[in-house]
Amino acid sequence: MKDCRIVIEAGDLRPESPLRKACEEAKTAVAIGCYPDGERDLAKLMDDELRAAKFADRGRCARRVDDAARGDRQASRNELKKLALFAMARAR
Repeated sequence: MKDCRIVIEAGDLRPESPLRKACEEAKTAVAIGCYPDGERDLAKLMDDELRAAKFADRGRCARRVDDAARGDRQASRNELKKLALFAMARAR
């Protein structure tokens, strides 16, 4: 099966982890590190998404998104979109 792809999702693997080592050493596998967003990354994402939605009250959004997403980029983006939709019906 040459067209088969297997994706393994794991937590924070140390460099000496057997799974990580196996993937890094294999010719037909790859290990890709995915890291949570930091404060600066989340602030930029928030500014970009809220500016596109023409939403002004970023301070309250920051607290709400941070509480809901906990560094997960897709969760952050989803929370921002929910807030923008909610705000469309209001003046602020």
